[in-house]
Amino acid sequence: MSEPPQGGAGLSDPPHLPELLAQQIEMARLLFRVPTNVIFATDREGRIFLVDGDSEGVFGYTHGELRGQAIKKIIPDRDLARVRDHLRARFTAGRAKPDRPLTVYAMRKDGSEVPVEILANPQSMGSTTVLFCAFREIGAVRAAREALHESHGLLATLVDAMPALVSAKDATGRYLLVNAQHAELHGIDAATVAGRTAEELLGERGRAIDELDNRLLAEGRSLVNHEERLTDAEGREHVLLTSKVPVRDGDGRVRKLLSISLDVTERQWDKERAEALVNFDELTGLPNRTQFQARLQEAILNAERAGSVTGVIFVDLGKLNEINDSFGYTVGDYAFAAPPSACTPACARPTRWRGWATTISPSSRPTSPASRGRS
Repeated sequence: MSEPPQGGAGLSDPPHLPELLAQQIEMARLLFRVPTNVIFATDREGRIFLVDGDSEGVFGYTHGELRGQAIKKIIPDRDLARVRDHLRARFTAGRAKPDRPLTVYAMRKDGSEVPVEILANPQSMGSTTVLFCAFREIGAVRAAREALHESHGLLATLVDAMPALVSAKDATGRYLLVNAQHAELHGIDAATVAGRTAEELLGERGRAIDELDNRLLAEGRSLVNHEERLTDAEGREHVLLTSKVPVRDGDGRVRKLLSISLDVTERQWDKERAEALVNFDELTGLPNRTQFQARLQEAILNAERAGSVTGVIFVDLGKLNEINDSFGYTVGDYAFAAPPSACTPACARPTRWRGWATTISPSSRPTSPASRGRS
């Protein structure tokens, strides 16, 4: 970094220049999204008294050749008025962040021209205001932005290809984006969700989503592996395993809410099916032997507590083989499944024990002390 000429710029506090220059480099990096090539420190009229960066690579001049020169040395006449007006406007604007860089042509030492973007930001140093001007070659900016755009496109493709529902909301609970899987399940157009709530998009179906999201935004907390049931646009129920994470800014305030949901409907059905096979008879749909034993134990304990009795009814289906042989197994299955509901009391709880149909029939009739003693 070149040093400012002694007294040339009228600066009352030159020791702060390196620190201020570092701040301007960081600001330019954030606004340009890529590193700057050159930073100048100038006065109101554009006289250069400090140079940092690759001035020789961009303009063909060394730091020493540019220090003390007017900005017109590197700006062609046709753009000079615009640059000067821009610099004066930035002095007037104070430290407010510029809306966007100024795009002009810069003139190299060999007479050729190169498109550049200029980002100017003033800093007060004692009684003097210094303007830091960051220069970036547009060719490099464009290449960097194209690379950034390409990476965003790849990321968007990846998110859309994920076998999960992905969405993001702002701090007010309105959608910023949803991926293709999310849009397909809810029957919405992903391009139209920005700025709208789930209730605005889905009606009554979206109200519960908004209520949960707004509560998480207000409390600033995450939700991990939350099981929820949603109805899609065609009325089919889905089981989702959802995680939601708040995104905070540098001050710790919640600015966004990211949601990722896995559709585990088939997995849930498989789980319920497995549980049914373990506890229920596949032919009749009745609780099986395992359930019978658990229910019998429960009935005995309840009867002991209540001082009552309980009964077990075994129903044997005779001539079932003859029915199967004469009418087929379909009729035999129907005959086997029908008796428990047809020949047991309404209060009974039918189950199946191998070829027998059994029921546990609780009773409210209290037992006498004598009968308890015999039991």
